[in-house]
Amino acid sequence: MTSWPVTHRLQSYMCMAPIIELHDPKLTFVDYGTEVKRVKFSEMNRAPWQPKIGQDDMREWYEALRKFSKIANSKNSIFRTLLSPDTMLVFDNWRVLHGRTAFKGERRLVGCYIPYEDWVAKARALDAV
Repeated sequence: MTSWPVTHRLQSYMCMAPIIELHDPKLTFVDYGTEVKRVKFSEMNRAPWQPKIGQDDMREWYEALRKFSKIANSKNSIFRTLLSPDTMLVFDNWRVLHGRTAFKGERRLVGCYIPYEDWVAKARALDAV
């Protein structure tokens, strides 16, 4: 999951990256070791395979995908909560797998995306990191 780049596509955004991306120590000021940087695990955004990999690697990749999916969708990995009106939920879009479940009634979701660099810069200015 960290070795094979996969094509991810969402509207006009497209990139090649592994599903699980680790921190590159050469690109950060902090030594994260092998800590996960981001996860791109969305069936809706995964484009058809483009890299040329062997059949054995392909089998290994799909087996790893099945295992990761089983872990990500297990009861122990899922947190569910009902948000009341006027509740704000903040999380790192690249580090938290998230979704919504079906329900009856009306729902209004408003999204706000803050670039990671802006978030870190503000946290550093506030001496929070």
